[in-house]
Amino acid sequence: MVCSACKSTVYCSKECQKKNWKNGRVPRAPSHKQLCSSNKIHMQKVPMIQNLLTQFPWGRVESDGSFSDDIVRSRFKLLGGKGFGYWSQAGGFQAHLANASSPQSPAPKLPPLAANKDYRHGYPLLDSKHVDDNGGWKLEQKFIPRLALDSETTPIIASKSNVVDWDSWYSWRMVPKDSPAALLMHFPLSVYQLLVHVLRVANPKWGSPSRRQKVVVHYVGAEVELNFIPIFAELALLLPYYDIQFVMFGVAVRDIVRLAKQSHTKSLLSKAVSAGRPIYEYTAPPTLGSSTLSVHLYGECENWGDPDCDLSTAPDVVVGMNAGLLSYPAWTRVIQFCFLHDLPFGVTEYAEQSAETQVSVFPQIVAHAVQQRDFFSRLLPEERKNLTKTREYPIKFNPFQRPGQRGVMGSTRLPNAVNGFTICIVGRDVASSPGDEDSALDLEEASRKMAALEIGELD
Repeated sequence: MVCSACKSTVYCSKECQKKNWKNGRVPRAPSHKQLCSSNKIHMQKVPMIQNLLTQFPWGRVESDGSFSDDIVRSRFKLLGGKGFGYWSQAGGFQAHLANASSPQSPAPKLPPLAANKDYRHGYPLLDSKHVDDNGGWKLEQKFIPRLALDSETTPIIASKSNVVDWDSWYSWRMVPKDSPAALLMHFPLSVYQLLVHVLRVANPKWGSPSRRQKVVVHYVGAEVELNFIPIFAELALLLPYYDIQFVMFGVAVRDIVRLAKQSHTKSLLSKAVSAGRPIYEYTAPPTLGSSTLSVHLYGECENWGDPDCDLSTAPDVVVGMNAGLLSYPAWTRVIQFCFLHDLPFGVTEYAEQSAETQVSVFPQIVAHAVQQRDFFSRLLPEERKNLTKTREYPIKFNPFQRPGQRGVMGSTRLPNAVNGFTICIVGRDVASSPGDEDSALDLEEASRKMAALEIGELD
């Protein structure tokens, strides 16, 4: 049974539906009577998600409105744990592996049908070298968005193109829609969407041969992304004349770095960390702007902004994919830090409804910091102004989401997609190049101030 008004909520019986009309599904949760009208508005995005999917020959909408990317991966022989190149992933039904969960929210044990028991996010980094385009993608040549470009596969420079959605990206990259590349490329392209169209800290038209741009991106909460780090080089192709420093943080990052140091001392990860070098580097062809991307893994702390984090380079922007801002207490520190220093910060979320719930709590997070007098008294006037100023948090449909409604919908059919929606938490109010000014953010001093603020769980 489905609610006849909003068409979003599925029930097992009339009795269940009547009960939910007045009471939430769990204690303190809003009732369906409170949510029905907003759900009806959210459901208007479902056709957008379905249209985004059905532009691909492999896109299929199931009877419940969902999409199974496992079926597509299986068709292309790309479904599995270790040994599947960029496509390697954990099996089962849990969103996070046990080694990649917050200690405050430990993941349940994986079901028996999970991936190989020795699978761990980032295992390719324990080899002696990165795989090439063919070894990573494991697709027919014509289906691969190659990084080793030749005369037949080199697109026009991105500053003369207009890459704004999957259709324009496939066309620009000269890859047919038969390719399932979007099932992985939604990660780097969602970062591009945040940098260019949401936070406005970068733009394909800002750089030039005589005026190169630099951006330091801190990528928080990396997990499965550690299996396909090279595809983030797409940012160097999309942003001509840029030097991009990309630093990944998270529990999975810390764990794979520790493992490399302890028992894989000859791996490319161990050698890079020991020498203080990037784990991956890429330079775009001169005809595309000669942009560079260097990827670093920060494995010295569990969470970004922890007191024991020694962040030697101040970021220009902080991003997170499918963040779950209210699900993991560590995000509270990141939110407060970025508010305090007006540091551009944006994330993607699965569902529009959960994104709205999250931004509704931001005033509480600010109020909690302001009420801590010992903390607030230590702030500079500019920091107090940043922390307390009125902000808006626009939520937008992400045109570079992973195609298709998620298949773990349960009792709701609200729009829900991997990297489905973007949230601008702290944006930059400019419409042109920010220039090459050095960051004035003193991370060491900022960390001391944030350490003085004890962050408790908000109601």
